[in-house]
Amino acid sequence: MANESQHHRNVIYTDNKPARPDHRGIGYVYYHSMLKNGEKIAQIDGNTGVEESYGQLLTRCIRTAITMQIKGIRPGDFISICSPNDVDCVVPYIASLFIGA
Repeated sequence: MANESQHHRNVIYTDNKPARPDHRGIGYVYYHSMLKNGEKIAQIDGNTGVEESYGQLLTRCIRTAITMQIKGIRPGDFISICSPNDVDCVVPYIASLFIGA
């Protein structure tokens, strides 16, 4: 069993400041974080080894968000996602955050 000091090596400590969520919403935070880190690897397909950058993922999420809006999904709407556990399952989730659904 790992001792307490070993557990501390896996923890990032910061100043004790209260968390303040961005008033523009989590979709705004996701968008700008993905935009800022566009060249970094966002996910790797465990079956094929294919890598996808945050920039590539952002493009897919934006396209999906636009399609969702065209189909009538609006801020405040509830959506349900049914998807296999693969690299595509995160796209509609993030897209819905972009539009506030």
